[in-house]
Amino acid sequence: FTGIQQKARDTERNTDIKALHGQVEAYYAQNGRYPTLANLNDSTWRSSNMKGLDAEALKDPKGTAQTLVAAAAANS
Repeated sequence: FTGIQQKARDTERNTDIKALHGQVEAYYAQNGRYPTLANLNDSTWRSSNMKGLDAEALKDPKGTAQTLVAAAAANS
């Protein structure tokens, strides 16, 4: 059962990464530059510039924060 839960979390992570990737590339296509990490972690900026991005896509299935990190960390 643990393996099934782990696979479900990994699937959710992959789906979230693809959603974020699509939004970042759309932003680049419109603005000619990529958003900064600070931009992506600013909920006001995201709501203005990435209307289609669900903030839950930034949260790890085992984490609580709806932010991105610069380096890999557990539950981030």
